[in-house]
Amino acid sequence: MKIDILNSGMKTHKIIAIRGKIKDVQAAVDKINSERQHYKLDYLDFEDLECNQAQAEFIAHRSHHKKAATFIQSVALNFNSK
Repeated sequence: MKIDILNSGMKTHKIIAIRGKIKDVQAAVDKINSERQHYKLDYLDFEDLECNQAQAEFIAHRSHHKKAATFIQSVALNFNSK
């Protein structure tokens, strides 16, 4: 899975996007959603892309986005290692 931290168009928030195989991204989203309140994350969107790929987006306040991104990276690493 690939993780990107993007500007949201607002100075105060960042978007954290994860991309990968549909089943891996969906499983990661389920895991992240179960714990996202601890990281002050909001779930924005899930999009099916071509070639069995998907992208999910979360948004976090700028002051919390590093902690949230670290959490998302740890979840993604668990799915990459399978």
